[in-house]
Amino acid sequence: MVKIRDPEQQLEMVGVPEEHIQGHAFHLYRLTSPDDSVSFEFQHNVCGRSIYAEGTIDAAIFLHRKVQSKDS
Repeated sequence: MVKIRDPEQQLEMVGVPEEHIQGHAFHLYRLTSPDDSVSFEFQHNVCGRSIYAEGTIDAAIFLHRKVQSKDS
């Protein structure tokens, strides 16, 4: 695993937009077969922090509804 924490490298190497340098989640996952004949990559880029707050609220609403419905 490689963590790039330097803002200059995040801008230049990773491509994080400058306006989101203080709040982002850019990740690249790579799976490779033991013999290196197959490789699979998955990437996601999140700009800003609002999506995390919105997700937390959605989760709380979901759990509240589950409790109210007495669903196991």
